[in-house]
Amino acid sequence: MKTLAFSILLLQSFAAIAGGTGSDAGNGGGLAEKNVLFAFSHLQSFIGLCLNTSLCRTDLGENKMLGEISDSLLTEAKTPLDFRSDQKSLDFFRIDGLIRVAKTGDHVGDPIYINQDLLYSKLPSGESVISVAIDVPLAVSILIHELGHHHGSHDHNALDRLGSKLQTALLNHEERSEFWNEKAALVVYQLNAVRHDSDKSKIASLDQLVLENNSELYNLSDRLINQLKCPDGKAPLGVRLYNVYGKRGTHFDKKTMILTKPFEGWFIETCKLGSEEEHGDFTLELSFKKTGLEQFEFLPEKTVAKVIGCKKNQDVCK
Repeated sequence: MKTLAFSILLLQSFAAIAGGTGSDAGNGGGLAEKNVLFAFSHLQSFIGLCLNTSLCRTDLGENKMLGEISDSLLTEAKTPLDFRSDQKSLDFFRIDGLIRVAKTGDHVGDPIYINQDLLYSKLPSGESVISVAIDVPLAVSILIHELGHHHGSHDHNALDRLGSKLQTALLNHEERSEFWNEKAALVVYQLNAVRHDSDKSKIASLDQLVLENNSELYNLSDRLINQLKCPDGKAPLGVRLYNVYGKRGTHFDKKTMILTKPFEGWFIETCKLGSEEEHGDFTLELSFKKTGLEQFEFLPEKTVAKVIGCKKNQDVCK
């Protein structure tokens, strides 16, 4: 049964349920693969949380490694992640007698191979079995481990510890609120934009608002953030999103077969490093086309985001 659900996760992804296991090779097509790709594309921001705050409890040596990984990410991004099944590659992921979730070489830019067979776990659900996809915090941990090999580390235990520190930091900042069921999720990722001068306490966070539906990810951030401005008319350095929740007023049009669901939340803008100004509330209206029995397909072109109330800078509210 495929219904919709809602969750807010700060510094975390969907601990989500997926219906499939992706493609057999290449870039991957399932939810777990997309979580890995999302983690890879935002890895610099996640690393910034450790380097610029005390969230990860990393030591000097670990910070040095994270800094080297961060500095090399532009080069690393030129080589796409390679998802493949060990069942079809016969022990490709066997290292030191163990089947690994990923493997890579020793140099920056070497391909990182991801074992699709270990991206999903099977769990009983009533009379059926469902596939549970790994989430973004775990994907971050896996990628940190593999990228550490590109910077001279062959200590698997040390890289596991470093990856787990980032994973734990993300998991410890989770808020989750569900409705209907857990087949879809609206997610807030709190990302450190790593904007600071000499004072590392001055950090601007640029949150990402992402919808996961039918194993697809839709980034809705720009629909809202592009409407915000500071008193000087410039775009904010950072935007934090909080308390996003589903409102009453869900509407289903039997003629068009479109379900519309309203959400509400509040935001904080950072217009000057070192300070945050609370600006108020926003609404988000999402539309889904009914395609089958309790099955819905997201319609991104019908997304409506509005800033509805400001406590300080009234110019941002139109």
